[in-house]
Amino acid sequence: MAEVFDTLSAINVNDHTDKKGKFTYLSWPWAWAEVKKRYPAAHYEVRRDDGGLPFVRAPGIGYMVSTQVAIEGVTHEMWLPVMDGRNQAIQEPSMMDINKAIMRCLVKNLAMFGLGLYIYAGEDLPDVEDGQKPKQPAPRPSSVVFCADCKRDIKPVVKKDGTVWEVSDMAAYSNRRYGRALCGPCMKRAEQNLREVGADAAQYASQPLMEGAT
Repeated sequence: MAEVFDTLSAINVNDHTDKKGKFTYLSWPWAWAEVKKRYPAAHYEVRRDDGGLPFVRAPGIGYMVSTQVAIEGVTHEMWLPVMDGRNQAIQEPSMMDINKAIMRCLVKNLAMFGLGLYIYAGEDLPDVEDGQKPKQPAPRPSSVVFCADCKRDIKPVVKKDGTVWEVSDMAAYSNRRYGRALCGPCMKRAEQNLREVGADAAQYASQPLMEGAT
């Protein structure tokens, strides 16, 4: 399994992605072709419910599809809600919506084996070990900065004027104002607490969040 993951995770998929809004999608035909080139015996399966339908429905919640991929004797499965362009669950999807969700699920399933996994981590380029040549010249790996409060990696934020607030700028700003690197949602909570306690940023940075803050 380590050999499979090392091989697939080193592939630069950037030239085969499509950006829709703030989401990045990898071409499923290209992704599957890259896997089959290296592992001809690889195969995938669309999982079905007891009635043979390629989805499951949770009334009032939405629809879910699932795939299963096997490569070199290792099998991973993946689930994905049927979603619209805003990544919101569709309550009454069409067959086209379900078909698209299945193929998106397959791509995410392949990421479990390493192919394009860095897309889901919010990175720009794959990690390349010393001595290896990247698929594309002059790589610019992006560093991951973790929020001090929720411990999740900080994501860029699109401002109301359409400009992007980059991770490095967010971390620098929140460090100056709150004394620690924060993601967008945690900054809102910190600002709310800052106003409630009436303290300045230096005083607030040395105190824990107010109990019961949301």
